[in-house]
Amino acid sequence: MEKLKIVFDPFRYIAGFKALSLGLVFILSAALLLNAAGYLSDGYLHYTVQPEGVGFLRTLALQLLVWLIPALMFYLAGLVFSKSKIRIIDVLGTTAFAQLLQLFLIVPMLVPALSEQLNAISEAVLAGTMPTVGAWIIVYGIWAMLWLVFFLIFTYKAFSVSCNMSGGKAVAVYVVVTLVAMFVMPYVARLLL
Repeated sequence: MEKLKIVFDPFRYIAGFKALSLGLVFILSAALLLNAAGYLSDGYLHYTVQPEGVGFLRTLALQLLVWLIPALMFYLAGLVFSKSKIRIIDVLGTTAFAQLLQLFLIVPMLVPALSEQLNAISEAVLAGTMPTVGAWIIVYGIWAMLWLVFFLIFTYKAFSVSCNMSGGKAVAVYVVVTLVAMFVMPYVARLLL
């Protein structure tokens, strides 16, 4: 039972520098996989085809920012709304560790049949035409929605544990920070691309 708790709520057992170290490995892995598949993260939980001339270093920089900007916003929100004393290393560590679940969204993009269909949809959208949706896209869509929900739950737990917040206030703060991150990140990405 204890091992199951560690899997579903690791933030009670791992934080600080250890979580940050592992999290940075997950972020680096995500950037490597995205680059290998020809994609990059140009927004919070948004992947797009890697533009011509954009290499690994920019892909890595964007992946780091997709983690760091929300993490810093969670830390600031924790300072304002938490009654506890919080440490930035715990917020950075737990939110970095939560990036592990992004790998489950990215790995399928390495499947050539899926990658071809994703590229075709991207080209159709850019051309303003109706994209054709194939079976790979439907399967990936279901898979991605499932892992997206897990990712949001995981990052919420990372935030709530590291900022010692719970209940309705914690959920509200988490939702607001996540929405702001989704709004801000595309603008930050444009600066790097």
